[in-house]
Amino acid sequence: SGATGLSGAPGLNGAPGLSGMPGASGTPGASGKPGLNGAPGVSGTPGASGKPGVDGKPGKDGKDADVKYTTISAKKFDTCNGETPVFTTRTVSVIMGTELSEQAKFEDAANIEAQKCKEITAIASMPEWWQIRTEGGTPQLSIGYYEVKPDGTIGNDRYPITVPHPKSTTAPISKLTTDYQKGNWQIKLTLKDNTKVFLNAKTEQIGLDFMKTSIKPLIADDYLVGSKISTTHYPDQGFKEVTVRNKDVVYFSKGTRQLKPDWKKRF
Repeated sequence: SGATGLSGAPGLNGAPGLSGMPGASGTPGASGKPGLNGAPGVSGTPGASGKPGVDGKPGKDGKDADVKYTTISAKKFDTCNGETPVFTTRTVSVIMGTELSEQAKFEDAANIEAQKCKEITAIASMPEWWQIRTEGGTPQLSIGYYEVKPDGTIGNDRYPITVPHPKSTTAPISKLTTDYQKGNWQIKLTLKDNTKVFLNAKTEQIGLDFMKTSIKPLIADDYLVGSKISTTHYPDQGFKEVTVRNKDVVYFSKGTRQLKPDWKKRF
């Protein structure tokens, strides 16, 4: 056999093949998982507390009222010299500006207590406050009260309550009022024409009750219109605190303008 021939030279490159058909679309990829939550932010620190306000200053203390006192010479009943009352005076401390009114109160109280010096036949000499200031012709009843002693007997001293403008002027057949307790409380009833009724009682309430339930019903209704009651305490006057009883009544149709009463009635 002949020797093997030399290898032939490589052939020329072939022409490029035609482009292949496009491949089918790929399927969508799976959805991604949600991301992790972020960590919470750091809390802020609290703000500083505000400072308290400044305390206000205390107010100034109020001043006490400036009350000034003075003294007066006050009238005081002392004793009886027969039918004549005997008076003394004493020094009393009062608030300045009230001197005249306080003197009048003490004078009224002394004059009322002095009434016990008068006998029933001398009742026409009435204290000036029983009458109208401009004239003394006011009709009046003088109701006599006498002490009821512990043994039931009746004392001799007469304590009158004088009633102007009586509703009835006929002599009564029995006593006009119940008993009451006399004492250091003065009760004053002022009628519409400025005539007045005074009585002294053991307590203010006893006096007010007696004035309203026993004395006012004896007065003509017209004169009670607008009437006023006032009270005054005289703890140092020494009025006797006793139970008294109505034992007589005397009527003066012309008040202090007549010396002889129209009638007298004893019980």
